[in-house]
Amino acid sequence: QALNLLNDPVFFEAAQALALRLLRERQAGLGDRIDYAFKLCLGRAPNPSEKDRLIRYYRQQQEILAHNPESIEGLFPAKTMEGVDPAEAAVWVLLSRVLLNLDEFIFRG
Repeated sequence: QALNLLNDPVFFEAAQALALRLLRERQAGLGDRIDYAFKLCLGRAPNPSEKDRLIRYYRQQQEILAHNPESIEGLFPAKTMEGVDPAEAAVWVLLSRVLLNLDEFIFRG
């Protein structure tokens, strides 16, 4: 199911929309945006371990995209939002996909 959702166009578009929202509504640093994203998706703050893993993931994806800039356009088309660095937005799309595919997001009890 996780692979199905990761490849689902609707979930991909939702991740792009979440990334845009995070970039628009939170101008502060990485940690603040992660806290906000977590609250939007899961209704709670991340614990320190979760936050640390997402920060590491964000930085790893930044590095990967820096070495593969051609993949940025597929994640976040530059024309989508003026004034936003497409590379940063692309990383937020990837991080948003992680959050939207967590069991805690998909299955609410």
